[in-house]
Amino acid sequence: MTLISISQDIPLSIYNFHVFYISTAAIILFIALLLHKDYSLKRSMLYTFASFITFYFFAYSAADRYYKLERMGDKLNLSYISPHKDKSILITEIKSMSFGSSNRSGSGCFVSIKLFNGDSYKSSAIQEGTDYCKQKRKELMSVLNIKANKSLKQDK
Repeated sequence: MTLISISQDIPLSIYNFHVFYISTAAIILFIALLLHKDYSLKRSMLYTFASFITFYFFAYSAADRYYKLERMGDKLNLSYISPHKDKSILITEIKSMSFGSSNRSGSGCFVSIKLFNGDSYKSSAIQEGTDYCKQKRKELMSVLNIKANKSLKQDK
């Protein structure tokens, strides 16, 4: 039973957008360092590689959110754009569920799953208002039979 399903194209396009601009910036940086008289080819390559890896990490972490949440018996399957990141968690491991705004304007939101062991999993941005995610959270908690924790506030 599919509980949350966001088009895989949205997080994938965001990831590809970031990688494209990171690659373009790395090429421009490499050319600029080559043209600079104080930097050798080896040093230019090293600085370019280090900056590319640093910014690629940020692009990868921005895409590190599940886009599909399915219930299979007593487990939840979380699907990511990178298939090796797919997770399966027991419903009994879920401590709470929350929601939050994915940007400052409030036009997008996410649903977050928190486990007893401290792990937390956020959904990709859902292109709806926070009221939608609030309702989706209530629906998920009802379907999964999870009690609401009154001390939890909305994620920021």
